[in-house]
Amino acid sequence: MKTIFLILLITGITFSECNNSDLTPTITLSPSSFVVPSTNHSRSLRMYVRISEILDFPTNGVITLKIEKDSRFTFSFNQTLTNLGSTVLQNSIWTFDDTDPMYWVWSTSNIINGLNSSTFGVQGVINTEGTSGTKVFTVILEPGSGGEVNITNNSNSEQIDYFTNQ
Repeated sequence: MKTIFLILLITGITFSECNNSDLTPTITLSPSSFVVPSTNHSRSLRMYVRISEILDFPTNGVITLKIEKDSRFTFSFNQTLTNLGSTVLQNSIWTFDDTDPMYWVWSTSNIINGLNSSTFGVQGVINTEGTSGTKVFTVILEPGSGGEVNITNNSNSEQIDYFTNQ
């Protein structure tokens, strides 16, 4: 009996068992389109951020999300807030850090189980400064957050459109 050994070499591909989570953020702004009177340039604005695990593996380690600061949007993060409108929040597990000069930063070390999510939110005020225009808010998941390894789905953007009633 003859034994034949077949050796297959594939370069650039690594075969390994993957037990890492895959997180993806979603940002929602409400309202996303509005008119402000010419006498009052401010409007209430709600911002929700949901981080979802999509591969059915629990997270491992600190999860960090950041949003570029805009001085026209002011808010206070309330860790005791559990609902904003009809959206259920888990603000209590998130820590807010406003010390970064470029970004608002939220982090948690709580585990997000596979195929689950966590949502935090804020209600603030946006000042349109008497102009009409658009503003894009982008949430970014820090690479490696929660033990995740897929960097292709680590950001999400939402645009608001605002108009001044002349």
